[in-house]
Amino acid sequence: MSDAAGIKKIRESLRLSILSGLGWAGMAGLTQNYVTPFVLELKATSFQIGLLSSVPNLSMALSQLATPTLTQRMGSRKRITLTAIFLDALLWLPLVFIPFLFKQDAVWFILILFAFKGVAGSMGSPAWSSMMADLVPQGVRGRYFSWRGTLQNAAVLVFTFIAMGIMEFFKTRDKFIGFAILFGGAGFFRMMSAFFFSRQFEPPMPKKRESVDIWHAIRNLTRTNFGRLTILMSAFTFTGSTAQPFYAVYLYRDLKFDFLPYILVTTSPMLFVVLFQPYWGRRSDVAGNAKVMKLALLFAPIGPILWIVSPNVGYLVGLQVVGSFFNAGLNLALGNYIMDEAKRHEVTRNMAIFNAFMGISAFLGAFLGGVLATRLPPLLDYRLKTLFLLSGTLGIAVVTIGYRYIKEVRKVEKVSTINLLLGRYPGALDKAGGKSDYGFRILPEMSDEELTTKPADDEDRAK
Repeated sequence: MSDAAGIKKIRESLRLSILSGLGWAGMAGLTQNYVTPFVLELKATSFQIGLLSSVPNLSMALSQLATPTLTQRMGSRKRITLTAIFLDALLWLPLVFIPFLFKQDAVWFILILFAFKGVAGSMGSPAWSSMMADLVPQGVRGRYFSWRGTLQNAAVLVFTFIAMGIMEFFKTRDKFIGFAILFGGAGFFRMMSAFFFSRQFEPPMPKKRESVDIWHAIRNLTRTNFGRLTILMSAFTFTGSTAQPFYAVYLYRDLKFDFLPYILVTTSPMLFVVLFQPYWGRRSDVAGNAKVMKLALLFAPIGPILWIVSPNVGYLVGLQVVGSFFNAGLNLALGNYIMDEAKRHEVTRNMAIFNAFMGISAFLGAFLGGVLATRLPPLLDYRLKTLFLLSGTLGIAVVTIGYRYIKEVRKVEKVSTINLLLGRYPGALDKAGGKSDYGFRILPEMSDEELTTKPADDEDRAK
């Protein structure tokens, strides 16, 4: 294959990956803010809400550990990812009928369904990350994945407001018909995601090498940069997950927000992530993912505590905006860091370990939150505010202890924090030829030379 043909194939695959991501965004926008109101309308308890968040995370975590072996046996990262996307799409359809078929125990049937969705939704994630690590050269990962995330979040926002319009229409009619439309639409858009992904080019899998197995890697987590980051983020995820499922409960049940203020608060992070992800993408390419993660973790644990200050809609939206600024950087840098740190044949395994630990931590945190939500003493008239305070306090303790273990794994420019935030760093304008990331296009600016950069050999990777 000529260089020109190879570059064309890579560009087309990266374009299709973005289109596949937009299909996922349609699914997420229609459903992510409405699963909690859906089960609350079915009279779910706080404990059941905690289970609804925790059990899928546990099933996801357990399935992740099997993914590297399944990928190796199937001989294709694309095949296992496509299977997972297809199953995830199909599992939205039973939600359309559950409220009409199961009047008494509907919440428990939904819980079982979401346990299976946890498996289907995550089974292909490590293989997808490994495949994309081969398609996207190291020097443009921040730029590409931030732009992909920007388009995804913009689409999520659009579909969220479509969902709000649907639910407002059915608010005085039969709400369950509105929910059925949302969940049926989610299945359709997830199928579209599978269609676009099926047309992507899959680079050859790395040749199987003699390397430590997944259980040996887990036993030695404290000895590697990846392992120490996994432990830190697992602990941080645990603390955050004690409160995470209950923000929506607090808004919808305790504060009795209508759909409009409820959606304003819950979707404001998506609106601003659209703006913030390109900001962090270039900075992570230049100054490294470790620096971006450290900046983000300075604020992240304070967020839950700030929820107790005021129930004012304007205040909560402002809080979400600030949080989305740091979360955009943290989420982008985390994924890129794991790709950068691993050898080519270790990406699937490392992503599986990381996702499994995050899932188990989220399960334990949400389960504990569900137990504590009705048992903690009230703070300023609300028990959930006590839970938010506890979550934030534990998060601060975790970050304080683990902050120093985040180490950069590749050669990057030395840029001061203030210059990085202000955009005064090497190549700030040159990388995109002086063009803004905010003009509409399906791919960010990436030169042919950047796209022909080969994956680093194992011995060249910084450890």
